[in-house]
Amino acid sequence: MNINKKKYNQSGFAIIKNLVSQNQVKSVLKIIAHNLSYYSSSKISKLHKGLLDLRLTNPKKFGLLFDTVQTLIINYQILSQNKILNLCKKILGEKGSSIILTDVSLRLDPPMDRRNALEWHQDSSYFRQNDKCFDSLVLWIPLIDLNNDTGGLDVLSESYKIGQLRIKKKLNSSKLYQSNQRKIEESKIKNFEEVNCNFLKKGDGIIMNMDQIHRSGTNRSDKFRISLIGRYHKTSVNTFNSGLNVYKYSCKNLNKEVHGF
Repeated sequence: MNINKKKYNQSGFAIIKNLVSQNQVKSVLKIIAHNLSYYSSSKISKLHKGLLDLRLTNPKKFGLLFDTVQTLIINYQILSQNKILNLCKKILGEKGSSIILTDVSLRLDPPMDRRNALEWHQDSSYFRQNDKCFDSLVLWIPLIDLNNDTGGLDVLSESYKIGQLRIKKKLNSSKLYQSNQRKIEESKIKNFEEVNCNFLKKGDGIIMNMDQIHRSGTNRSDKFRISLIGRYHKTSVNTFNSGLNVYKYSCKNLNKEVHGF
């Protein structure tokens, strides 16, 4: 798979067309629908309507469904297939196999609801496996066709040059089921060019430097914006920070019993 590494290193991100097959995309959506049937008492004829109904009528069950689909086997099968790993090796300058895949996530961004949307941020503020930004990358794959209504990912070109800001997490205790933020102030980023990646098709991919500043686009459609994300890190460098991939339970009591927190 061809990628202009020089251009990637300059802008901090690249778009790759047809990265994931349509059959793989369909398989993920089918498995999400299958898991949805365990949490919804009504007959689910359409995935997006079923997801929206569950989120509106039973946010707690929707949260359980969301947690469940994060660890689907097919997520890892897609993100660890050879053509993606070879692409990561090329970008990270790794000839061997010392690359790890961490913090896999499957986003379900609902229409007209930004409670879980992330504002301008760097992934390096959340994921610290590498202290040097060019030793890690994040891959974002939409599983639906994007347009101006669905929104996509908004990226600030060349914004990695600002360096790792290490913004502290701001807790959102006032609103239930809202994501915590590590938002970057507008004054720090006003001179970077904003690129709205609303033109991608399902199965395309955006690959980014971990210090690249980006945010969730606004979904104004009647569908969920579904996307698959993986983070890749080079381990054969002294800037790598090793750690365990801990499975956190949705049930707080069970999590405390097993992990102590």
